[in-house]
Amino acid sequence: MSLINSVANNKIYKTILFLILIFIFIIGGIFIGMTKEMKEKVEQNRELTIKSLEFTMLLWLEQRVKSLESAVIYAGNNGIYNDEEKIVKFNQNFINSNPFFNAVQMLIPQKYFYMDGKKIIDYEKNIAYNEDKNITRAISQPWFIKTKESEKTTINEMKKHHYLHEQTINICTPIKDGAKFVGVFCGILKTDSLFNKIKEIKIPQNFYYFIVDNFGNALTELKNKELLVSIEQTCIEKNRKENISLQVGDDAVSLTKLHGFEWYLGVGVDTHKFLLSNMKKTIIYAIVSFLSFLIMLYFINLIYEFIIKKLSAKKEQYEQLLLHQSRLNEIGGLVSGINHQLKQPINSLSLIISSMSETLKKDELDKELFQSNLALCKSQIWAMNNTINIYRNFYKFDDAISEFDIIKCIKDVILVTKTELNHHNITLKFDKSYESIAVKSIENFIYQILLVLILNSKDAILSQKNSKKREILIEVSQKDNEVEICVLDFGSGVEKSKKELIFEPRQSSKKHGFGLGLCFAKMLSSRRLNGDLRLVSLKNPTKFSLNIQKNLKA
Repeated sequence: MSLINSVANNKIYKTILFLILIFIFIIGGIFIGMTKEMKEKVEQNRELTIKSLEFTMLLWLEQRVKSLESAVIYAGNNGIYNDEEKIVKFNQNFINSNPFFNAVQMLIPQKYFYMDGKKIIDYEKNIAYNEDKNITRAISQPWFIKTKESEKTTINEMKKHHYLHEQTINICTPIKDGAKFVGVFCGILKTDSLFNKIKEIKIPQNFYYFIVDNFGNALTELKNKELLVSIEQTCIEKNRKENISLQVGDDAVSLTKLHGFEWYLGVGVDTHKFLLSNMKKTIIYAIVSFLSFLIMLYFINLIYEFIIKKLSAKKEQYEQLLLHQSRLNEIGGLVSGINHQLKQPINSLSLIISSMSETLKKDELDKELFQSNLALCKSQIWAMNNTINIYRNFYKFDDAISEFDIIKCIKDVILVTKTELNHHNITLKFDKSYESIAVKSIENFIYQILLVLILNSKDAILSQKNSKKREILIEVSQKDNEVEICVLDFGSGVEKSKKELIFEPRQSSKKHGFGLGLCFAKMLSSRRLNGDLRLVSLKNPTKFSLNIQKNLKA
């Protein structure tokens, strides 16, 4: 709490805090502007990347489609499909002149099915040269049916090709004799060859691409499993739309449906990493500037702390002097009480000794009388010793934490002030609800605070003319780890206008007072006893409450 108050009450800390806030505000503004610009850049790069990938894929496929369609036109115009010898030669020439196809296949319904120039099925003779059922059912395969029905070139995905035994792309075009459909000729591409072509495209840092089917199943590697689940759900929810955008965590993803395929080409970017990589230099410069700024503030703070430490040491010395002055002012009024407290037992001792002397002269001093007078002497000596010890506790300055009985502490203060109060016909009543309350605190400071409160109550009663109720009450209560001591009086009270100032220095209602008593009592209770001293009631009665901890920690 003291540190917070120190920061709040010192202009230097306020200035430093203000400069830091301005610096953070400027840097924050720069980063907000840059972030907005970078996000726009992310969108632009993502769109450009997906268009570049799509263009490359389609161009790559178009080259193969055109070569296939040109060959089929030649085959149809020359009636090659009617001559098996020409078919074999045509297939072999096509493979040799088009090395980018991994295989070719030609299916002429009701006649034959050739694969890489080799006859696989002879429909006329009902002979299958391969036992694979997928091959024998070739005429019912989607690639054949789609091409026959559309009479256009189709692109078909096969999970596992019956001849190459891996995932392929079948580019199939119809063979025609004029306007009549004759059969289907297909160029077979391994899917990996398409993916390898895409890998050759350079994409921006922190960007990545992938291909999924229309059900959201990954056809290329996609490490982010959470993203894959979101893509699958989105593809289903969006009913396979042409373009899809989604955000998963820091990843922004765009999906575009490839023409001729039941596939989506996706491009994603980790926005967080992209922003960090592009703002790396700015961040480094900002960090260096901020660290330099902090180092400068650190050295300024060291110098300032050094000055404050010197001033605090001087202030502490000054407060100690004022505290001693306050104590002497309060105790000074009790000096006459010390005289009375000691004179009474001394007079008693004098009388006992005189009595014993007279009895001894008369030879009437027996053992029983001697023991009785001796006990009286010891009790008076103990009373004097106890009084001296109590007064000595007020004069010494001991701030060590010790274990003691708070009830005994209050009784000692009452004993010290009793003579002074009796002299002014003031009664002090102590609510003895507790026989003892053990606390661990600084006893000397509690003495000091209670002495200030009782003497202030005495002065308040004396300042009120014709006071009918000349009494001071002390009440004690405890709850959990706290003890509350209340001092009440029915004196002149506290003016409402002075309620907020009563604990300030130089605020005294006494004619020759210094205004230090309550100020230092408040300071001791809060700073040293970790408690509080409060004005609870202004008048009838005027009530002060002292709260302290039962177990004060060093």
